[in-house]
Amino acid sequence: MRASDYPTSTQDKRHYHLRRFANTSGLTPFEVTTEQLIEYLGSHAWSSQTKRSHRATLRAFYTWAHASGNIDTDPAALLPIVRTQPGSPRPIPESELRQALATAGEREQIMIRLGAEASMRSCEICLVNVADVIGSAGGYSILVHGKGNKTRVVPIDDGLAVRLLERGRGNAGGWVFEGKIEGHLSNKRVIELLADALPGKWAGHSLRHRYGTITYQGSHDLRSVQENMGHANVSTTQIYTGIDDDQRRHASLFAKIA
Repeated sequence: MRASDYPTSTQDKRHYHLRRFANTSGLTPFEVTTEQLIEYLGSHAWSSQTKRSHRATLRAFYTWAHASGNIDTDPAALLPIVRTQPGSPRPIPESELRQALATAGEREQIMIRLGAEASMRSCEICLVNVADVIGSAGGYSILVHGKGNKTRVVPIDDGLAVRLLERGRGNAGGWVFEGKIEGHLSNKRVIELLADALPGKWAGHSLRHRYGTITYQGSHDLRSVQENMGHANVSTTQIYTGIDDDQRRHASLFAKIA
């Protein structure tokens, strides 16, 4: 995976999945049968998305093991497909967003705005540097370092740009959110800070759902929303772009028999 330049987060997740299977099964890697893999996947009360992720790890590992000659047959080849339901938008309500901004500290306010106004993930927020703020007044954007070493440029408000520049210029290395890991905060720490700053059970990812919903309802330009959110497929963006009752009612008017 390192040779293929997979993101560190993906490597860590796959490593965790394999360690968990090894500890649970008590088997050595190459004595595992298809039946044992099926029993393992079926014995946990996981969500379909989690089960699908574990299945993908086992499939990848045993595909490699078979291709490299470590085993004669691939025990994961016949694992049943995990069926998943399409996700639905979970945007944080505007009233609770305003509440969070009113009570959060200056650092957390900026993190919240990056999620809600620039569609940034926690793993992207932790990497923000003053060098990533590009453009000038009336035309600022931020260079986002996304998943899979992909970058994208997202337009941002002048006020947010100024706050990023002011905060980053006073920190070593230009990091907006200083930390002990390579000079900036870790992804995990940003997740924790956002969870503490947002009310109730709202997590940082609800800010991205808010961005997708608000920008699509305002622009009806799904492709632009997709690009700003950094999705490879527009089908993923559709999960984030909620449609309210008024919009659906308006759409239904076209079906009325004259």
